[in-house]
Amino acid sequence: MVSCLALIQDSHALLGQANGLNNTACGMAIADQHVEDGLFADDPATATCGKCKTALQSPRGVTCATGQKVDSKTLIRRLIDGVLNANSTGNLAKIASGEILFNLSQGRLSRMHELFEGWNAQIDDLIAEDSRIVVRYQVTYADMFGLMGSVGPAVRRNQFAIFDAQDGYITRVSAVVDDFGIWSAAPEWPECPAKCQCCSGVPSSM
Repeated sequence: MVSCLALIQDSHALLGQANGLNNTACGMAIADQHVEDGLFADDPATATCGKCKTALQSPRGVTCATGQKVDSKTLIRRLIDGVLNANSTGNLAKIASGEILFNLSQGRLSRMHELFEGWNAQIDDLIAEDSRIVVRYQVTYADMFGLMGSVGPAVRRNQFAIFDAQDGYITRVSAVVDDFGIWSAAPEWPECPAKCQCCSGVPSSM
């Protein structure tokens, strides 16, 4: 029951929201109409629910139907296809823990899909060594507002990310700026028609 003493006395760690339900680290799915101020801690680390704290701190492992732990490459594919491309954090708690659960909320994910219609990521390369996974992928989307610097219905960008995994869960992600991609796509400097010295770095037409 939503009105149990645990909900009245404790604040909980919110993992994500989907279909009008708020999923907590302790395993509850609370409907929007039952959410009141103070039910979820602003900082998940300060949640007072003991089960939420235990769930966040305990090592866990994702297992498949055969009982074997899922490998790190499969975790990344599930994150990109089942969460990011699907615009749903409903399964995020099954493949990720720690800061990813709190930084990747359903609201943020939905906002990205609203701003960049048709957002979709395709994995090109996956390299895994120990607990670290390097991913090279292409993202296509419509950037009708020019937020990424190019306006159009079918923008494509090459991107990189480094993931850390532990105990069968993705624990951290770091974005990598594709400097080579930026350099190759950057326009050449125009010649300075005045042949002046004030435009440092810009070649003059001498």
